[in-house]
Amino acid sequence: MATLQQPGLPPMARPLREAVDRVLGPGALPARAHPGLVWDRYPRVWLPDRTPADSRRRKKWLDAFVTGFAGAGRAEKEELEARLARLQALSSASREFSCTGPLLLGAGADHPTETGFSFDPVLGVPVLPGSSVKGLARAGADLLDAPVEQRDRILGTEHPGRAEGGPDKKAPDKEVSSPGVVCFLDAWPSAWPTLRVDILNPHHPMYYQDQARNLPGRRRRVADYTEEPKPVPFLAVEAGTRYRFHLRLRPGGRPQDLDLAWQWLQAGLEHLGIGAKTAAGYGHMTPVA
Repeated sequence: MATLQQPGLPPMARPLREAVDRVLGPGALPARAHPGLVWDRYPRVWLPDRTPADSRRRKKWLDAFVTGFAGAGRAEKEELEARLARLQALSSASREFSCTGPLLLGAGADHPTETGFSFDPVLGVPVLPGSSVKGLARAGADLLDAPVEQRDRILGTEHPGRAEGGPDKKAPDKEVSSPGVVCFLDAWPSAWPTLRVDILNPHHPMYYQDQARNLPGRRRRVADYTEEPKPVPFLAVEAGTRYRFHLRLRPGGRPQDLDLAWQWLQAGLEHLGIGAKTAAGYGHMTPVA
């Protein structure tokens, strides 16, 4: 997770900031506002002198944002249910998994809070992209020592091969790849999720900051014990949140292919985790009976 990089989004000019404040009101996330838009464009983590706020002020705004996000769920309940119904109609099978710990999505994105978080651009909920789900299933297949031919048939080829040139051998080689017989759709929360504010506490902030700036070795500060920890608050999805995963068979696929894909995905969710900070217990899930 990139936590000590310089904030990439500049603060708004005062007239614009005052106009936004009048629209948003006193809350961090007013009713009917898109959470992702507010998070990306209007986070209140800047001081009046156009400098980033300290971690205490940022945590206060994040706490208010979490409260506003919970209220937004009441207004978007029907839209989320409609999206889940459409995914169910498109998929060949679906299963529900529950987070055994928090879930962190979009970490490392450039953001004034020094940590990122990703929201769906339509409804504003944290969604697991199908590409990430498929990548985790591939990792789960490797974890279970699945045969390469079987894995590539179901998930597709990870490293495209090269097709030979034409009869004259002068035609340029073309990349060939297979998408696999199982399609992985985005995984959406089964109900409007609850967010939480967690704390990352790096003990060598200046050392990591120099690493992020890619300074030459002589100019980097040494990671010693004279530095003070710098708490960094960040958003995460609350433990216990349920996500519904959807798989779809392509032409030529068989029911047993779906069964294997579910086995690999479950192994990845249970033992590897998805998202960031999986080594600390984030992003791990178990199937809902």
